[in-house]
Amino acid sequence: MAEPQKNKFSLLSAVESKGLKLTDEQKSLLTVLDTAYSEAVGKATEGLITEDEFKEKLSSALIEAQKGFATDEEIKSLNIALKAQGLALAGLKKAPTTNNEYKSLDLQIKEQIESQFGSIDKFKEWRGKKSGMIELDLKAITMTVTDSTGQPNAYLPIPQFVPGYIPVARRKPFLREYLAKGSATSPVITWVNQGAKTGSATFIGEGVAKAQTSDVLASEISKVKKVASYKKVSMEFMDDIAFAASFINTELKYENDIAVDAGLLTGDGTGDNIKGIVPYVGGYILTTVTTTTPNNYDALLAAATQVRVQYFEPNMIFLNPIDAANMELTKTTQGQYLMPPFSTVDGKDISGCMVIENTGIPVGYLLLGDTNKFHVYNYMSFIIKLGFINDDFQKNLMSLIGEQRLHAWISNNEVGAFVYDSFANVKTAIAA
Repeated sequence: MAEPQKNKFSLLSAVESKGLKLTDEQKSLLTVLDTAYSEAVGKATEGLITEDEFKEKLSSALIEAQKGFATDEEIKSLNIALKAQGLALAGLKKAPTTNNEYKSLDLQIKEQIESQFGSIDKFKEWRGKKSGMIELDLKAITMTVTDSTGQPNAYLPIPQFVPGYIPVARRKPFLREYLAKGSATSPVITWVNQGAKTGSATFIGEGVAKAQTSDVLASEISKVKKVASYKKVSMEFMDDIAFAASFINTELKYENDIAVDAGLLTGDGTGDNIKGIVPYVGGYILTTVTTTTPNNYDALLAAATQVRVQYFEPNMIFLNPIDAANMELTKTTQGQYLMPPFSTVDGKDISGCMVIENTGIPVGYLLLGDTNKFHVYNYMSFIIKLGFINDDFQKNLMSLIGEQRLHAWISNNEVGAFVYDSFANVKTAIAA
């Protein structure tokens, strides 16, 4: 156990001077308190701990010392000695101040020693000749970030950094997820369609010539299409920003996917473009479904009926969220919400078709059909390539290319599986 330093206040000596007979354990406890006091004063003088930390250290040491004193008299004598020497938590006094200037603990101690002794050297001279203590008045003020830094600072207090990045709000690709998916092993896909049949089987009598029938077969092909984009970045950007690689990969993937999504809907199929659903399929042409004062629910039922009478079974309806919301808000003249019997209560299933909302569908339009009839085959899945252009390597620049190759096709025999048209056109067509 470390002994109290000489020429400094010793709580052990102060308690023994009161005439108390201490056990060895009590002496050890007081020695611990002396050591804690000396260390706390040393750190406070050097500015290594705050006023609250100083108090906490002395308070903890005091509590531990008191545990070793059995009687109230002994504890009282201990507290008297502490108070007499200014060690009880009042050792650091809080005094009101009108000075808003923040002074560190070591600066306050230095100023008050100089005010009492004239200089630090004279204090050291006094300390070398005498034992005892001096009383210091260490003031506390309200501390703010501005007081500590001179101005609000982005790094004081130390900020918590949210990992990654927050992307901008934007439309999500949607069509590919619901269309028939597959893999391609060739840049060219071909399939055979059955053409128009001539003739038909008939019931005939005995000895009568049979009717002749014939079939026509015709082939179609799909040629692979490529979609790509690239970014040029500095190597420092990749090195210095923790999520740079993830950010670039995500953005290149999104740029590719959103281009594919737009192409699957409206691509014209010319040149290097894929041909989307809208150019393949037609609008609403059925003339046998009619109703009075038709609404959007009626238009969707009519479109689904057109698909069914062409021998397909529709399974998806794609709408703009604005149209979907306006449909769900439709009310009767009495103010009651109108949900037709061919729709679920939540409006997410209409005439047996799941409703998918996406802003890729223009407001006022509907796309409905059997999504199993439009095919999207991967020939080369999305990949990222790295490389240098011209003197990029010399400039610490690199190019990152994101690309994919795919087939998108529907048989001419199955274009009737879809309807794409405006609500206005369909409602006009079915109005009685």
